Amino acid sequence: MRGQKQGAGTDPGALPLGNDLLSEARAIRFQRSMDGDTVEGSRRKSILANPYRLAGIDAPESAQKLGPEAQAYLEGMINEGGGELRVTGEFADRHGRKVSTLFAGNKNVNLEMVRAGHAKVYERYLSTLPKPLQ
Repeated sequence: MRGQKQGAGTDPGALPLGNDLLSEARAIRFQRSMDGDTVEGSRRKSILANPYRLAGIDAPESAQKLGPEAQAYLEGMINEGGGELRVTGEFADRHGRKVSTLFAGNKNVNLEMVRAGHAKVYERYLSTLPKPLQ
């Protein structure tokens, strides 16, 4: 991906999987994607949507080159999983977003975005993730 940010890598092996936390994940209903690494979702009975940033990855913004493709891939993966996401390892970032590992069906969305080439591992922030996600 061109325009790669400093501290971004292509090795999905460096990405925290969060798969061991899948059994503890909670379900959210997908509302919309904001770009290739942020979605809005709500708890099943809530109408209030919250932003969820995919932990440990960086995708182009929607207005950037390859941004629409990354966003479309993310939406497609979520829709294949029936539009329901499971989140784990959640913590708030400085923008108030919930930074999490997301699962659509049994797919680790964060990892699949990197494997498909639509996002990079954001190594700069890996050490700031909670221990279970490092």
